Amino acid sequence: MVKLKKNIYRGYLIKKIGRGKKIVFTAIINEQQWASMIESDLKKTIDAWIDKTP
Repeated sequence: MVKLKKNIYRGYLIKKIGRGKKIVFTAIINEQQWASMIESDLKKTIDAWIDKTP
C-alpha cells in the first residue's frame, strides 16, 4: 500500500508519496505540478519561485 504524507513548506503543500527507496515528493507551483525524488530539490524550486515573484 502506498502511504501519503502531507507537509507544508512556505505555504505550498508538499505530498510525500511512497515509502523506502520509492518516494516521490510532489507540489503544485504556479498551477503546474512538480515532482522530485529529493525533497530539498523541490524546496529549492519553491524558494526560487517565491523569490522570482514580486
